[in-house]
Amino acid sequence: MKHLKTYEKTYEIIEEDEPQVGDWVICSVLSIDAINWTELNDFLNTNIGKYAENDGTGFKPYIIRYKNVPNKLNNENFNGDMFRYVHRREIVRFSKNKEDLEIYIDANKYNL
Repeated sequence: MKHLKTYEKTYEIIEEDEPQVGDWVICSVLSIDAINWTELNDFLNTNIGKYAENDGTGFKPYIIRYKNVPNKLNNENFNGDMFRYVHRREIVRFSKNKEDLEIYIDANKYNL
């Protein structure tokens, strides 16, 4: 059985102001105008992406790479190679360690 670590420990690690390229991230959707908003938000809140690069331009400069994106979401909300452009406000949590974000997802899943 997988044991959950405390949320406080995770929170201490992710207090930085900005994610760095290579960090793991959890995102959400700010705009309800997104296609399949509910499904997209559920996917983003329960899956960890990797901050791939910052294009430095535009409204959504953060490029996040995801794996195993459902075809329905990929065709409508992601760029060709499972990339999604996001704004800083759409990044809910980030950390250098993927395990820290897995703890956060598990805690939310069980309302801890």
